[in-house]
Parts: sequence; structure tokens; C-alpha cells
Amino acid sequence: MNQNEVAARPWGPIMQIAYVVDDLDTAIDHWTGVMGVGPFYLKRPDLENAYYENEPLTVNMTAAVAFSNGLQIELILQHDDTPSIYTRRRPEGHGIHHMAALTDDLEAAIAYVESRGGRRLQGADMPGGGRICYVDTGTPAGILEFLELRAPVLELFESIRMAGATWDGQQRILNL
Repeated sequence: MNQNEVAARPWGPIMQIAYVVDDLDTAIDHWTGVMGVGPFYLKRPDLENAYYENEPLTVNMTAAVAFSNGLQIELILQHDDTPSIYTRRRPEGHGIHHMAALTDDLEAAIAYVESRGGRRLQGADMPGGGRICYVDTGTPAGILEFLELRAPVLELFESIRMAGATWDGQQRILNL
């Protein structure tokens, strides 16, 4: 990708690395105790109009989010075996599941990746506005999540980031 292509892509820099985990407490212990990242904010997302591979999706999951400087770390635990990217598109072992970037135009970001061989996998509307979509990039980079978010979610992310910036290593879980 040359400089013009980077400037033309309809999303910002990678702001998140996500992992699908089998045990959320163990994963949080690792990230807080070994990696020095925390505290984690836990959320059971209330997604609307969700789909996986063009089929309606109801997913029972918990997401834990923390920041290491400006990089968001997301740990995802799906509580059932419903077909989703979290159950059907997991890397071997314990590697990175996906990366994420913010966009102001979700459809343009998806079209950009699709025009280069990628494809839409899963998506949803966020309560209160905003949308997300996971795309298979068709490259070794794997899955990229696009986040088209509204002010309340962006403000929540900033609160979590600020909590991480002043974190003393004591509290594993952030209560907002």
C-alpha cells in the first residue's frame, strides 16, 4: 500500500487488538498481572440487528476492555456455541482474533476492503447509535473490525483509557 492508498482508506489507525478467550478471569489476570494492562471494563453488549454470514445473530458474550496507552485490548468470551466469528473464526492457540479501527463511514470502509478481495462476516447496530462490522481482509492480516461509533461510546472509551493511564495495578475490574 502506497502513501496515497493509506490516505484514501476510509478508516483511522488500528486502535484495538482483540482476543477470544475461554476463561475471562484467567485472561484478565494475565493482562493485569503479567502485561501490566488494566483495569478492565466488563460489558455484555446489547447488539441490535446483528448478523453472521448474512444470517440473524443473537450472541451471548462478555467483552472486557482496557487500554495500554492508546491501544485498546479487548478480551471476548462467548458463553454459548452459537455460530459467530468468535466460535467459527478463532485462531489456533491463543493468538490475536482481530484488530479494529474507527471509521466515520462504515459502508465506505467495507466497500474499500471488498474491492480488494475482502468480505463482510458479521455486524450489528449499537444501542444509541453506531454500527460495527467485521470483515475478512482476504490477507494474512485476517479479520478487521470497523467501528462507526457515536459520542457516548467514544466518551466511554476515553474514560477507560484515562483509568488505564492512572492505574496503580490494584483494581483488575473498572466500575464506571
